[in-house]
Amino acid sequence: LVVLMKKVLKEYDRMCDLFGTSTCPTVRKPIKDCIEENRLLFRFVVDPQDRRPVDYWTDAKFVTYLTLDVEKREAFAAKQKKGKVLKTNKPLVRVLPLLEALRNTRYCEIRELIVYDVLMDHSDLMSLAAITAKGTYKLEIIELINCFIDAKGLEVFVPTLNSTHSLSTLILDFNEGKFLTFGRFGDDGCHVLCEGLMQCKWLITLSVRFCDLHKQSGLWLGNLICETPIRELYVDGNSLEAEGAIALLYQLSEAANQEGIERADAERAKIEAALAAKNAKTRRVDLDAPPDDPPPQPANASNVGDGELVEMNTNAAIGGKKKKASKLPPSGPQISILHMSENAINPLGRGGSFAPVRAMQLLRSYVSNLQESFLS
Repeated sequence: LVVLMKKVLKEYDRMCDLFGTSTCPTVRKPIKDCIEENRLLFRFVVDPQDRRPVDYWTDAKFVTYLTLDVEKREAFAAKQKKGKVLKTNKPLVRVLPLLEALRNTRYCEIRELIVYDVLMDHSDLMSLAAITAKGTYKLEIIELINCFIDAKGLEVFVPTLNSTHSLSTLILDFNEGKFLTFGRFGDDGCHVLCEGLMQCKWLITLSVRFCDLHKQSGLWLGNLICETPIRELYVDGNSLEAEGAIALLYQLSEAANQEGIERADAERAKIEAALAAKNAKTRRVDLDAPPDDPPPQPANASNVGDGELVEMNTNAAIGGKKKKASKLPPSGPQISILHMSENAINPLGRGGSFAPVRAMQLLRSYVSNLQESFLS
């Protein structure tokens, strides 16, 4: 294990030099700890934490600064900067060197990949797609938070998630990019995401908080939930409004109503069967009827000796054990956790005052199946 982890660390440093990026301390330190403790690393966190600290002034400090003349202001500013050493600008941290290091060393034991505040462009997502497309990596959780992901990058990355049978959680929060010309998730990204995950049979949790989603995204997310085993959905901080919430909840509500009808029919059929069994009369036997024919025997049953039968049963007992395949989670319009706060579900949006009422009606019809829900 020590040799493998040293190989990963050495390859990561080499890839950072090759791509001209800085090494991330939240990646190197856990790897060094694993080398000292002789164990594998399952959770990789890329969090550069390279933002400069901001000195916030109090009101009294502002008043003191504004009441000074020009010369005293310069002296005051110089006094504030005294003792501070300006750091040289280092290259930014990227995810690409880490992904390439894992691929080059064939390190397949990664379980969680968590990335915070790092720009992931097309090349980063292509490298991540190469990992998820193989199906040999045991990724269970992928968190790409505030990574400026857009629809073009999702077209490369999302379809490969259907190949991995271990991924259960996908978090793509804070990728809205409202004030940028790039890295905007939006409705286009949601459409690509839902189309790519339509054949994914293992994903349980999906989070797209603060991704600049609107009304149309509610329909796509509703269709996705109805076709996949997703049970936890987080869409806080978007602009679905009441109509988007209706599009999301409609199919869930219809499925809940249909399930209620089927349960009532099954309960009624069970009661009727019990009454029929209770009122059934004793079977009458006709003594004058001819006897029933004996069941037919296999043609080769008489040709097999007792010794051969014992040998066949022994071989079946020895070689009959097979490795159980992992069970697929059930698919269908069932969801247990739904978070939709800060989505402008109010009378001020499209649909007027009736749309929020309709959204609450649909939610009420489905609330018996929810374990946790947040709406505000």
